[in-house]
Amino acid sequence: KMKSMTKQTRKIAILGAGSWGTALASTFSMNGNQLIKEGLRRAVQLGYKGVYAVCQDNNLAACQFYLKIGFQIGGFNDFDYNYTTQSGKSDIYFYLDKNSAR
Repeated sequence: KMKSMTKQTRKIAILGAGSWGTALASTFSMNGNQLIKEGLRRAVQLGYKGVYAVCQDNNLAACQFYLKIGFQIGGFNDFDYNYTTQSGKSDIYFYLDKNSAR
């Protein structure tokens, strides 16, 4: 039986370079909003100015979630899925600045 989404253990990987992210891979038992806040808190502790997430354009629920908690769309990548079974799909890059988190 699946656990509810708010109790399910999840992993967060906030990966990036420069001031937008850090290699942070931890396991938490919390809801998605708490998970993002914890990832952002840890990234800021390490001196980063924010975090980013990459989401496939057909994952509407995830895209809406990122926007709801304060992420902004920073760009699209239309080439990631060329020559794969998911050709035609795109990645959307979402950025969350430490000062704009909700």
